[in-house]
Amino acid sequence: MPRRTVSLLFAPLVLLVVLLSTMTGSQRIAFRDVSHFYLPLYDYVAERCSESWLPLWNPLDQTGIPLIGESSTAVLYPIRYLLFALPISTELSMNGYLAVHLILAATTAWWLARRIGQSNLASSLASMTYALGGGVFGLACNPPFLVGAAWLPLALGAAIAVPLTPDGSCRTPRFWSRLALFAIAISMMILGGDPQSALHVCLVSVCVLVVAGIRKPTNKVVEIPWRESVLVIGGGCVLAASLSAIQIAASYDWTRQSDRVSRQESSQWWEPPIDGSHRFNVFSFSLPPWHVAELFTPHPFGRTFPENQRIGALLPGDGRMWTPSIYMGVIALLAWMTTLMRWPYDGLGRWEWVGLVSLLLCFGQFGIAWLVQQFTDRLDAYDSAIGGPYWWLYKFLPGYDAFRYPAKWLPMFSIASAVIVGKWFDRFQIDNETVYRRNSMQMMFLTTVMLAVAGFAVAIAWWLNAGETATKQMAGDYFWGPLNVQAAWGTIGWSILHSMIAVSVISLLLCWPQKQTGERGLWLTPMRAGLLACCIAIDLGVSAFLILPRISVEDEQQLAAKIHSKVPRGTHRWMRTQNGGWPEQWLRESSPDRALVVSASERAAWFGRWHLADRQAVFNNMTTIRSKRITDFWLAAKSRLPALSAAEERQAWQSIRRWLTIEGVSHTSADTVSVELDGQPRPMVDVTRRLLQTMPQVRADLDWDVVEPSQTVAGEVIDRVLRDEDFVKPIVVSSTVNLERAPQGLESAPQGPVRDAQIKGLRDGWEITTDQPVLISRSVLQDGNWRAYLLAIDSSDIKPTNGKTELTLHCVDGLRQGCVVPAGHWRLMFEYRPWWLYPVILISLSGWCMLLLIVLTACWDVRQNKSR
Repeated sequence: MPRRTVSLLFAPLVLLVVLLSTMTGSQRIAFRDVSHFYLPLYDYVAERCSESWLPLWNPLDQTGIPLIGESSTAVLYPIRYLLFALPISTELSMNGYLAVHLILAATTAWWLARRIGQSNLASSLASMTYALGGGVFGLACNPPFLVGAAWLPLALGAAIAVPLTPDGSCRTPRFWSRLALFAIAISMMILGGDPQSALHVCLVSVCVLVVAGIRKPTNKVVEIPWRESVLVIGGGCVLAASLSAIQIAASYDWTRQSDRVSRQESSQWWEPPIDGSHRFNVFSFSLPPWHVAELFTPHPFGRTFPENQRIGALLPGDGRMWTPSIYMGVIALLAWMTTLMRWPYDGLGRWEWVGLVSLLLCFGQFGIAWLVQQFTDRLDAYDSAIGGPYWWLYKFLPGYDAFRYPAKWLPMFSIASAVIVGKWFDRFQIDNETVYRRNSMQMMFLTTVMLAVAGFAVAIAWWLNAGETATKQMAGDYFWGPLNVQAAWGTIGWSILHSMIAVSVISLLLCWPQKQTGERGLWLTPMRAGLLACCIAIDLGVSAFLILPRISVEDEQQLAAKIHSKVPRGTHRWMRTQNGGWPEQWLRESSPDRALVVSASERAAWFGRWHLADRQAVFNNMTTIRSKRITDFWLAAKSRLPALSAAEERQAWQSIRRWLTIEGVSHTSADTVSVELDGQPRPMVDVTRRLLQTMPQVRADLDWDVVEPSQTVAGEVIDRVLRDEDFVKPIVVSSTVNLERAPQGLESAPQGPVRDAQIKGLRDGWEITTDQPVLISRSVLQDGNWRAYLLAIDSSDIKPTNGKTELTLHCVDGLRQGCVVPAGHWRLMFEYRPWWLYPVILISLSGWCMLLLIVLTACWDVRQNKSR
């Protein structure tokens, strides 16, 4: 087999070995969003796609949300569509989805390294460093961001990577190929649910081009073909936007109604953000600067699972964990240390700067103000993020404040690190690079000494805690239990030992004297180079295997079935309630199979989006993008309900359920239910479900109020619910008061109860008979794209006559929709038809036709160049 093929396939084979238990379908990754959010979501999306070629509306979340508008659903993403359409289990489809994108990440990283002239072995090392490193492999718990990381090297390679041969000479870049690759990569990121990574690629590419345009040419840096790259980035963005036009239009239409855009901060910009505020959420999942120690060893602060040994949680500001580790192997550490050591002599290239700036962006809330706060007693009343790179983006880049989480810059740091690994190895290989090789050996020795000192300190800490069985409740985790300090020191010690063995073996292979150099004057012989690749694969493979927990799919389903309350037939709307959160026993006790217990409990309790697996609607569930009107409702409820007595609050929630047509309650208590599996008891959540009553899906009202769209109605609606438990007078949100001509208008609406109004459900709508104009409303969100149509019915044969008439469908009470129906016998129908649908379909089809033309042109260009 050719060496180039071996170098390409090496990292994917290592990935398959690491993921072997999940590829058989017997196990799945059980950590965070992939477990309780995307697994049931993608199952539901797959069913909807099998029913309709373009499903637009999701009626099972809250009072309904746009299905495509929530970009993380990946409805239009080709790989998700194909994998989840296969006749296999949802768990196996998800496992395949993750494996495909990790392999894609390895392949695109290899392609990028080869594109910039790295050798076969260096490209293979870069591929492994990227795909098996914690910054990318850890994203298996968050599929949309793994999609972005998988396509990121392809986009960067097409935009800013100068094509080189292994001897350092420039190849002629092919414009049409670059344009097609860049557009495909950016559009796949958007369709896969990660538009933020697409934006990051564009930002980095533009910054690199700006710097390349203003700096003086040097012999050390290969210059980018500036004008062509500008055309590639500009034209590629336009083409990518047209390819993903449907997704962009739907996401924009929904996002502009979300609490991310329509918000009000409760504090000044320089003050620390209030917990739960928009700014607080934006800077969540910032990477603490001390976690750079994870470049030295996989777990310098312990592990969270299967038992809580995360001693780093004791550090102030450690915060929420984005990925369990950013470890990319000791090879990445050696490459970075050598590069930084030689900064005064060699300078830093574009990839080094991309890596350093990306890492600083990951720090997020740890800005310059944070540094001042740590070393002085000043600026304590100021936001710690002030002055940091991410803070500048948040404050001054238009639209960037709608995105969240600084740690999303980790894949950019990872790909830059992977490129640096390849560059370091190729330079180390050159026989005449004696000084560079000596500097690298010095860094190997320094790394070994640092790890040895750290290991000695950890051994002392472990010995001091020997025999201490007490655990620290202050760092307890509701899922993973109390912190076991002694076990944490043991885990850190084993992690350091892992890194010491890896760096020792790698140093031995790289530095051991040899009688003759390898082929073409290289330092390493082919056999020693192959042993080096295997050693690095073991280093990265072991750390990747331990980074995320896995559970048995069969055991999870059995446990969930034993506590899963029976779900009534049909689809009903539910409200999830809880008393005290998750079981207190989880917080007090550790367990090696806690991941299994937590996953099964989440499934049974409909946590996240597990209600979608049972095809039930839940009003207060998780979503990626939440409507501002839902946020206003909860803020109004939380500000008013705590002042009520227990009986009054219970009555208020009953009224809210009637108002929103919530038919059942799914309750999770803090108690535990002991469930046996394989003869061992497991402490599971206590879940009870009650279907309270079946409610009519529509209601008729003769009396209502009208407010301007600029007004927030949530508070007034809650007040009306509290005043009258049986009847909530609807509030119609409209820009004009006289919406219909008399006697159908809102101003002329008669007062009092509805007389002789009959509503009968039909397969495609409702049959309505009324002797006076009424407001027909239902508990479905009006996002501006729902339409209402009225057809007259001939009472003699109960068939519609004449054509249908479109009625003005209004937002009612913020979370509902309704229209005024005149007196008569009618069939009322609702249809979801976004105003942008047909124009963007045309734009998207044009974009795909344009891409096909560009690909054909690129193929012709390649053929012509070969024939010359």
